[in-house]
Amino acid sequence: MPTIKFFVEKRKQHGELKAVASLRATFHFDGHILTLGTGISVHIKNWHQKNQRITKSEPGCVELNMMLSNMRDNLMRTYRELHLTGVDVTPQMVKDKFRISKKSDDTIPPVNTLLQEFDSYIKLKTVGGTRTFWAHVPSTQKYLTEFIGSRIVTFADVDMNFCEGFAASLTAKGLTMNTVASHLKRFRIFLNHATKNGDNSNLRYKAYRTKESETEIFFLTMQEIKLLMEVKLSARLERIRDCFIIGCHTGLRYSDLAHLKKCDIMDGFIRFRVLKTQDIHSVPLITLAKNILKKYSINPGPFALPLLSNQKMNEGIKEIAAIAKLNNIVTLIRYIGLKRIEVSYKKCDLISTHWMRKSFISNSLIMGIPQEQVMALSNHKSFNSFKKYFKVRDEEKQNAMKKWEEFYP
Repeated sequence: MPTIKFFVEKRKQHGELKAVASLRATFHFDGHILTLGTGISVHIKNWHQKNQRITKSEPGCVELNMMLSNMRDNLMRTYRELHLTGVDVTPQMVKDKFRISKKSDDTIPPVNTLLQEFDSYIKLKTVGGTRTFWAHVPSTQKYLTEFIGSRIVTFADVDMNFCEGFAASLTAKGLTMNTVASHLKRFRIFLNHATKNGDNSNLRYKAYRTKESETEIFFLTMQEIKLLMEVKLSARLERIRDCFIIGCHTGLRYSDLAHLKKCDIMDGFIRFRVLKTQDIHSVPLITLAKNILKKYSINPGPFALPLLSNQKMNEGIKEIAAIAKLNNIVTLIRYIGLKRIEVSYKKCDLISTHWMRKSFISNSLIMGIPQEQVMALSNHKSFNSFKKYFKVRDEEKQNAMKKWEEFYP
């Protein structure tokens, strides 16, 4: 990966180091080193070598830093254009083409700011991601805009300090640790896209690692699912319950249930393309699930279930859980910075469509189904995202400790 570094060319005059020095650039590529002048002179004490920026003490620092960013990006563009021709790029070739490009314009074309690039990223939606992901990206953009304020920031400014400052600004707004981590992850995805696309050559942001706290896994036990199935409901709530029960017995996300079609059900399986990952996935159906799907197979239209919007589903399942008297207390633990916050709820007030998948995975593990099979059924690709479910297996822990109990009758 080609890299560009700026440095002050220190020189002496009458035996003493000159206070003002020229800034020069070294361009490292394909084993070559090219040194170029920037046309900028600064006071030596106002140059921050590690951050590669002119400090605020230097008059016109914003414009000067923009000039450096422009030079960095134009050098990279010059190299890419030569590299695409298939020739072995030499320092002289880069130098000549870079000088010609400078002469063809009185000024170097301006480089977009970070916020302009982010705005283009949102409008184009050129990378993969679910509807939910893109729904949250504008929120990240809003917080990023507030953090940057009136500053002129480009890709070259994004480093460890920038990411830490952005995270600190989110924490100061009262956002939980995991919400802060989600915003930083979306920001990192944007930077990765810009890097892959050739718009960004600054990789210092990769040194930053998001910090998350372990979250609780709330789910319905098999007994609680039975309680939901046994209560008498109106036709509207019965449809909501049926859809929820299908999710609890297949591990499908709400987004996949919402797109499930009758043609996806065949030979005792659900076979479909996962909306989040675009993978082809299949889940065997137990008799209970088959009967529910058969119940709605006579409905007009291509969809297998009479699913409502996620919001109406969440409202409905809370109402059903209240009728089923799922009133046991669960506690949410969240962190804002280092501050621990505990809030207790009745299960019926906290339940949502997210619990379908969590209930399927958790109950499968409690039943003793091997983890590899559960991961295959739930379409988990990495153990890292799956391992959080292991802490719910209290029943297995109790059974294990009974073996100790046998020694002390």
